[in-house]
Amino acid sequence: MKRLPILLLISLFSVSCNPEAENVDTLPESTFHAVLPQCVKQSWQIGDKVSVISLKDGAIATVDTFTTTDFGSDVAFSGHYTGAQKASITVVYPALENESGQIYESAPLYGNENGFFHAVKGTGYLLFAPSEGMCFLQERNSSSAMAQDLCFMMESTSANLLFGGSITLQARTSILKLELDSSIIGTDEKVQSLTVSISGGTPFTSYGGSMSLGGYMKVWTTNEAKGSFSMSLGDFNPGAKLTAYVPVFPNNSGASLSGNEKRTLTMDVKTGKTLYSASGSIPASDNAFELSPGKEIGLSGTLAVKGEVPEDEKPVKSVTKVLEKGPSALYLDGKILYVGSSSQVLAYDVTTPLKPALIGSVSFTGAIRQMRVYNGKLIASARETGVWVFDVSDPTNMSVITRYDGIELSTGIDVAGDCIFVGERQTGVEFVDARDITKPQHIRVIKTPESQSVFYQDGYLYSGEWAAGQVTIFNAKDLGNIQQVATIKLQGYGDGLWVYGNRLYASTGHHHRNDAPTVVDGDGHGVEIWDITSPEKPSFISRVEFDIFYISGFDSWQVWPSGDGKTLFCADVFNGLYIVDITNERKPEILYHWEPLGNGDTAATKTHYVSHVALTDGYAYVSVSSEGVYAIESSRAKPSKRDRGVSPTNLAARYTYSTPWYSRFNAWVPDKRGAVKGAAVYGDALFVGCGDAGLYTVKMVNNKPQKVGYLDIPFAGGVAIQGNKLYVARGYEGLGVYRIGSDLSLTPIALLKQELNPSKPSSQFSYWVSAPNDKYVVNGCRKDGYQFIAVEGTDAAPKYTFKRQYSLNVNYNRYIAEKTSTEDLLPYATRSGLVWINLSSTASVPSPVVVDSLKNALTEGATLYKNNQILLTRSHTLCTIDPGGSVITKTSEYGESFSGIPRWESGDNVMVCNFVNRYVSKINTANFESPTLVFKEETLGYPEPGIFWNGKCVVPCGYQGLLVEK
Repeated sequence: MKRLPILLLISLFSVSCNPEAENVDTLPESTFHAVLPQCVKQSWQIGDKVSVISLKDGAIATVDTFTTTDFGSDVAFSGHYTGAQKASITVVYPALENESGQIYESAPLYGNENGFFHAVKGTGYLLFAPSEGMCFLQERNSSSAMAQDLCFMMESTSANLLFGGSITLQARTSILKLELDSSIIGTDEKVQSLTVSISGGTPFTSYGGSMSLGGYMKVWTTNEAKGSFSMSLGDFNPGAKLTAYVPVFPNNSGASLSGNEKRTLTMDVKTGKTLYSASGSIPASDNAFELSPGKEIGLSGTLAVKGEVPEDEKPVKSVTKVLEKGPSALYLDGKILYVGSSSQVLAYDVTTPLKPALIGSVSFTGAIRQMRVYNGKLIASARETGVWVFDVSDPTNMSVITRYDGIELSTGIDVAGDCIFVGERQTGVEFVDARDITKPQHIRVIKTPESQSVFYQDGYLYSGEWAAGQVTIFNAKDLGNIQQVATIKLQGYGDGLWVYGNRLYASTGHHHRNDAPTVVDGDGHGVEIWDITSPEKPSFISRVEFDIFYISGFDSWQVWPSGDGKTLFCADVFNGLYIVDITNERKPEILYHWEPLGNGDTAATKTHYVSHVALTDGYAYVSVSSEGVYAIESSRAKPSKRDRGVSPTNLAARYTYSTPWYSRFNAWVPDKRGAVKGAAVYGDALFVGCGDAGLYTVKMVNNKPQKVGYLDIPFAGGVAIQGNKLYVARGYEGLGVYRIGSDLSLTPIALLKQELNPSKPSSQFSYWVSAPNDKYVVNGCRKDGYQFIAVEGTDAAPKYTFKRQYSLNVNYNRYIAEKTSTEDLLPYATRSGLVWINLSSTASVPSPVVVDSLKNALTEGATLYKNNQILLTRSHTLCTIDPGGSVITKTSEYGESFSGIPRWESGDNVMVCNFVNRYVSKINTANFESPTLVFKEETLGYPEPGIFWNGKCVVPCGYQGLLVEK
């Protein structure tokens, strides 16, 4: 149940909505009046809406919207009533906007909040909120015949009175307002629960429900005619004052807090480790404390320490650092804990949970983001360096089997049968044939908003979409016929997910999304539960919200269900670790919140984050950046057993990205399955890097590109030419240097690996390359940005010397221009500003100069333009700037097709390639302020920055091939 600032809901008994509505335009206007408690009324505003639901034979018959029109002694609402005359009615605030299955969504209050409730036949609901924004839900299972016996906040007359012109709603509950001085509670403590008890008598009737305080929806219960009840408030710091509003329902004897003798009312507050208490005296036979409908009774006190929380009531008994390494990912397979860190996978025996014993390690190039262990293999996503497969059948003797080059930033990872699933961020979800694990083969990629995590279960693949705040669901039973079947809209940025039986658990972070409008930055953290009994028709169950917090830098939110079936462990990055009780999955409750505060961190300024959790019996291993691995002792931690169900079939399927006949391009596709990554012109030939398919030489034959040469290497990414030397990005093998013969033959000169950065092995990776002048070659290693390698020595015996490494933001392989200006200044377009890099001397590369006023988006870039100007694409315009400058000299008019990585060779034509939105534009800039779009063509592959070849556009376009303009 999402927090609502003001709610007023009275009886609801149905799952279906089948309105029998008349034409509203022909109906007379109806009004009704609501008599509200002052604490509700003072937050009501003219224009706020309510929905009136008419019930007939236990089913929802009509839903009508009424608007607040006036304030007086009561609140007036006006609208058109379409319900049956004798139907019982329900009033809901805020107004219903839409209906989806059994989930009804309320309209926003003040335009910034939404609420949800689940309509269940035979269940009555009551919600209430005072001005402070605290919300209460009364829920009690009952047949519709017992409706009058429920203790509703408000009751209404029958619908015939509404139809006649007006009705009145009357309060049927007292409000108990508790104000506690809580300054004694430490700022590092989180309140778990509040218990209210009274000595003597039984003033409270039975009820069960939930309460939201400060953004947390928590359970509170009591029994028939008891002298106490508890509210599980979850996990928040109340500050100097804790204020709770509680609806108190009188029992049948007309109860009062004041009895025949003086009573003591006690309020106990429990944090994760300490019990606090406050109490107050209630005089005997005092009418001020009678529990009469609509009355507010205020009580206050000052909290004092009562004692420590008993060990058996603590969700966490101890927190112990067990490893000092800086981990990036964890995975537990039996008693072996695999720890991914920069350039290594480490295997620990955790038979003794608090004393992990290192038993094996293997090195690679990159840093693991996510990993799975399956059938003796460890499959890991390493973002910039792709997907890695390790043999872990013997953890004491692990080895690298292969690296697979993902479409973009390989982030999410899962595996089932012989298929690997990769979440590739902007480019979507990639499906990979791993029958031959030494040579994985691309099946297809399907564009989604921004796939960050993937999870396969029983024929369906679930993808957590980051900024869109979604889960995309695919039927992936037949890999030759993959179908997107559903989309789940989440209330925060989407990421980690886990399917357990017929439940989907989805983590969210950053800001509210979709139908949960953002109030403040960072209010979208939480975890949601969805019913996927039918994956093609998912149904929302509940959500719990975590602390509001916003720091960007490492964006990942993950969830792991415990094998106990009632607990979720959630890694919320800089927000820490949350342990959530889902015993009642409709009201999940935060049990514990742990923040790794080290090296001067505070709760407001954190530099360490939780990235992964691995569960074993009695312990949760938690990886913390730059800190190590912690073992959190908890009886709630049990291994998460997983049955993937049916495996995907038709692994031999290969999607063909066929270029249509009407395209402006001829498409050349390598004879081996590979993605075209880069191309460079050498006379009348092209050298083409085709990813896992190797390096090809291509010429135009009868006006169509054809293969004339081939170099069989494991990987060929970006290519560049400097004189008669060809540079080829060869992935984790390094940067290859070849001499081009007169017959286009290639003679190896060097394979640069340590030279890329002698002091940092994790940077010794090559994905893209540029030769911007005759003094430098620039290597793109992606994760650590760019390395500037001086080219010295002689043409016959060149010498390559590392001079500098530099990076800003996420570096794909596109943001540095391919050529310097005549002053040897190289532009680098980033989201933090335009960077100028001076490559005029091989002695050193001076510190780059950042122009932070000229920021570029993810799809934008820079290139050398005519008259020694630099051309930038910014906000769908073309701009020019002087080399080394900080002020735009010219700007074109706005054009939807002008966004992409620009390239120019000579003359007036500019090409832009947009890899996110998948299109290529050719633009004539003879009139720069008002350029002409020559053409724009959407692509099936993801276009890398193009080149010009004899005035024609040439575009490396992934698995669609090399596109050569006709």
